[in-house]
Amino acid sequence: MNNPVRSRSNDGEPLLEHLERFRVVIIESVAAVVIAGIICFVFAARIVDLLMIPLHNASATSGFTDSEGLILRSVWPAEAFLASLKVALIAGTILASPVIFHLLWRFVRVRLEARGKRLALAVVTTAVTFFFMGIAFCYFLVLPLCLLFFWQYNARMGIAPEWTVGSYMSFSAMLLLSFGLVFEMPVAAAVLAKLGVLSSKVLVKNFWYAAFIIFIVAAILTPPDIMSQILLGVPMMGLYGLSILAAKVFARRAHDR
Repeated sequence: MNNPVRSRSNDGEPLLEHLERFRVVIIESVAAVVIAGIICFVFAARIVDLLMIPLHNASATSGFTDSEGLILRSVWPAEAFLASLKVALIAGTILASPVIFHLLWRFVRVRLEARGKRLALAVVTTAVTFFFMGIAFCYFLVLPLCLLFFWQYNARMGIAPEWTVGSYMSFSAMLLLSFGLVFEMPVAAAVLAKLGVLSSKVLVKNFWYAAFIIFIVAAILTPPDIMSQILLGVPMMGLYGLSILAAKVFARRAHDR
């Protein structure tokens, strides 16, 4: 039986040291999110105002007017406060994302450096860029379309849309975060291809399995409605195709070196 202390990870590092480094990454990432979340909570009102813009546009497009602008409702005393906490936590995760990506890169860099790969700045920059691209794509296109669809659907059913602040903030914030994470797919594929863990042939071979899993993941990440799932699943399929290309290109570069 192998001594667990002497067991080693795939890159030759003792397993316990490998796990210890990963534990440090988790702790530092959580600390970064907490600090960023506290900062975001100070500006929670402004963040909520930004999240309200697509809702106001959807209601105005549907012909709804409210002179006081009070579209959302609070059905219990602490709902608005807890919604602000949730928004601050998710916004803090987004704000801390460059730090988190840097920490994750630092964790896997040991193995890459053993192969002569020193691409820290490029990897972190690309990961952050794709993350914010996903958030922007959701905020400017997906979220407005979802809200307009649901608002008008309620109206056609003869139901007054009286959404609560808690449900709306959860819906919009989680949708934004989900798109940010999903847009990391090509970056992850490129890194795994450099590590020799993934290849474009494997991605192509398992395309239909991946398509099934993608829509399952879309159903898990998004609120429980078919519109949100489709609006996340379709871009995920496009990102999967981009991941195949990224894996092919970066695996070839790794082989050339």
